[in-house]
Amino acid sequence: MRIAIRTVAGLALAVATVNSALALQWSDFSGTIKSLDVSTRQIDLDNGRTYYVQRGINLAKFKVGDKVALHTEEQLGKQMVTKLKQGENSIPPVARQPSHRRGHP
Repeated sequence: MRIAIRTVAGLALAVATVNSALALQWSDFSGTIKSLDVSTRQIDLDNGRTYYVQRGINLAKFKVGDKVALHTEEQLGKQMVTKLKQGENSIPPVARQPSHRRGHP
């Protein structure tokens, strides 16, 4: 009985640790574009940070001085912009798609 309780407690701690680590991997920011490099897909905001923009986002629609809202996720140690829109309104978090692996709903 004690072993079962310890096992359940250990699993609960592991799940809580993983969930808290996953929750810290995305952020939303807003600001003004200070510099934009389409060839390297980098933007600098007025907060002094540089962000890398994922492929599929059309950077030609943006220019220096635009107020933007962006959603970033950490990928390979870099803050990667996964959503970018003009204006300072916040971007709702991206809903994760459920896995459709064989044997799972």
